[in-house]
Amino acid sequence: MTTNKRHILLNGYVSPENYRSRSNGRSPQVPARDRAVHGISLLNQYSRILNHYDERPRLPPVTDEKGIYVRLISFEQCDLPIDKIDNTYFKLCSLVKSNNHETAIIYINENDRTKFTKKINDYLNPSKDGIEFPRNHLLIDSIQNIELADITSFWTDKKDLIPDDHGVEKWFELWLKGNKEDVLNIARRLCERINGRLGNTSINFSILLLFLSVRVYRD
Repeated sequence: MTTNKRHILLNGYVSPENYRSRSNGRSPQVPARDRAVHGISLLNQYSRILNHYDERPRLPPVTDEKGIYVRLISFEQCDLPIDKIDNTYFKLCSLVKSNNHETAIIYINENDRTKFTKKINDYLNPSKDGIEFPRNHLLIDSIQNIELADITSFWTDKKDLIPDDHGVEKWFELWLKGNKEDVLNIARRLCERINGRLGNTSINFSILLLFLSVRVYRD
């Protein structure tokens, strides 16, 4: 059984200091946009993404996931609402800030693709308005553009280090999450897809496995 113990207090060895958090928090303030213009613009952008996804050649999957990765770009000086893009329907993969814009990469399962469409349609529908703003105001009015994510969307280093000459052999670090067997299978399938070669070196960080050598030959 635990018992209460007195704290040790050392007088004369401490001095009070004012504390100020380095984090300023995420502002919930999102300016209202022109509902019709903005909502229809995002709806068209997202529809083009879905059409492109449906019309693309069906390749063997690299992972067991069936869905799309979408890039959300915020308006200038506007934070994306994390709780709206990382939940039951959407999985937040990364969030970076550059030039006063936030860019989020989210994964949307194939069965949940219409959920985002519904959020935009509800935003456009005046009968679903809240007291002050359209429904889903914080989410929709924070997004300036929606784009289909590509492999460069997952690049974590400086953008100018992305190879622009596909004929030059390069080595990359590949970070994957999961158990070792699944990660190895994903890495092998990815190398087959890009016509690369998987190196023999890896480092296990319990939840992340780092492959130090993926050599790309695609031209």
